[in-house]
Amino acid sequence: MKPRYLAIVLLGLVPSLHAEQPFPSAVKPTINVSPGKLTTASLPEGVRKALAAEEVFVEDGKTPGQLWGKVIDLNGDGAPEYLVNDPASYTGGPMTYILTPRRLPLKAKGDSSYRLIGVIQGIDHLAARKNGFYQIVATARAGGATYERRLFAYRLTEYVATRAAEYEFRGDDEIYVKEVAP
Repeated sequence: MKPRYLAIVLLGLVPSLHAEQPFPSAVKPTINVSPGKLTTASLPEGVRKALAAEEVFVEDGKTPGQLWGKVIDLNGDGAPEYLVNDPASYTGGPMTYILTPRRLPLKAKGDSSYRLIGVIQGIDHLAARKNGFYQIVATARAGGATYERRLFAYRLTEYVATRAAEYEFRGDDEIYVKEVAP
């Protein structure tokens, strides 16, 4: 094939390389990730201590008496993770702090401490497990009629963004714009 024709064929493929790729769908049965009221006193001591270590959860030297969050076993080990929303409000959606129990051999026997494994804005739904934990699909406003959808996966010790795409609202339509760096 002549180089000129090869270039035309390759250029013809470029638009398909930039086409929208769907994000993973929600697991079935669907797990409700909508936050509910959590009283600080009802949280395990390890969760309270982990939240107190995060500046956003401390006001006048103490954590608020009531928070918004959800308790979900993200990795299926029988020990639930705590998804707790930052008390501050954000235009792109709530910032959710994800805490998990420390695991042996990292903890001493009888230790009930928790550690932070992610901070994610605008959690939308949970997708199939990868590396033992549910993947998390999140959507957050990026200004005006623009928003980003991100995919988070658990890697080694924490959730990290593995993919991101930008979308716009045009009237009632959701329009894919482009993939962006996560």
